[in-house]
Amino acid sequence: MTPRLTAFGFSNAPNIPLEARNVGFWDQRMALTWVQENIAAFGGDPHKVTIFGESSGASSVDRLLTTMLDDPPFRAAILESGQATVSPFPFGNGTAAWSDLVVALNCTSSSSCSAAREFEEFLCVQKADALTIRSIISASPFFFSPVNDNVTQIATPFLAARQAGRVAKVPMLAGSNGQEGMNLGPEYGITDFSSVTQPILDAFLLEITGSAAVVDEIQPLLDEIQAAFPWYNLFEVGAQMYTEVVYQCVRGLFVELTTAYRVMLTPDPFVISLANTSRRRRWGMPSPLGDTFTTRRSPMSSPWATRPWVPSTARSWISSSAPILP
Repeated sequence: MTPRLTAFGFSNAPNIPLEARNVGFWDQRMALTWVQENIAAFGGDPHKVTIFGESSGASSVDRLLTTMLDDPPFRAAILESGQATVSPFPFGNGTAAWSDLVVALNCTSSSSCSAAREFEEFLCVQKADALTIRSIISASPFFFSPVNDNVTQIATPFLAARQAGRVAKVPMLAGSNGQEGMNLGPEYGITDFSSVTQPILDAFLLEITGSAAVVDEIQPLLDEIQAAFPWYNLFEVGAQMYTEVVYQCVRGLFVELTTAYRVMLTPDPFVISLANTSRRRRWGMPSPLGDTFTTRRSPMSSPWATRPWVPSTARSWISSSAPILP
């Protein structure tokens, strides 16, 4: 399901109580509640619900895993190319985005009382046309981020807590897509990858990382990628960096820490990395099997783990008792 997003789902309006601001996440919880109450009428079993998410959807799955610890409304979880346990880059200030939206909609209040001003501005934004709000957000750099309310989202990094087992005790599969970063190009107006120059790449990296200091810090990594893949153009170098830092590195941390507490592990748990054999890989179009990284945690994962293509395409088999990272 698609929850409310941007200002509609994570407005950061200061007059809304903190625990009620992440309405997009509450939408997801309401959907799970609906499934529990109604799925039997469609022939389903409320005790056999598996949640799945890709990219930001996977981060939502992780938020459910880390905030619904007792009797969660799902029995298993699949996370593809995303998590919410660690944030590699700082992102935008949601409160600032709300203030900018208020100004863009001409909703600024002149009240001298802060509480009254916040309430008046909120009512004005509420009355604005939804399509107008969407067009303003689409044409601006506003970033409406969820808040740490300790109900639907816990502050990152969540590494120590995950390693200690403070997550929902359900089987999990985790993976990432090869060349995931390539998909960001069109989103930021880059369609001719070969024409990207260093200034364009720097601006792109600043946009996706939110920090000029971070862009400077990752330059040595970009140089290493360029040296390893000299046929890559500049955009492909930046996309590879983003893929490795945002998805693949943190995926390794996520899996290693998840397996550390040994909840519901089978006698022969393993981690497997599958090669992406798609001919379209260079253009960032991963195959359905591409660069999948899974941890077998219970019989639930057996159908995936025993597929005939696993032995012939697996690059490595690693016991979950061995460290994934050096």
